[in-house]
Amino acid sequence: DDFTRFTPAMLINGEALPFPFKEITLVRITLALSRIALRLDRLEDAKQFANFGLEKIGVATDLKKAFQDVIQLAEKQS
Repeated sequence: DDFTRFTPAMLINGEALPFPFKEITLVRITLALSRIALRLDRLEDAKQFANFGLEKIGVATDLKKAFQDVIQLAEKQS
């Protein structure tokens, strides 16, 4: 489905996101995509999504930790 086919490169290039909800922020979408990639053992994609999210996050410390957790889990599994 769309969630499993979406790649970090597609996100960086600004391609249409696989989420129909307009009220979800790009950072939260990126967190969801990083978690989906992690669950599907797309470890490098999970890290790239998480790093992209960290670049866009601003001062939202709770989300920062969530992205860092994804990166840490992906590194442990690889």
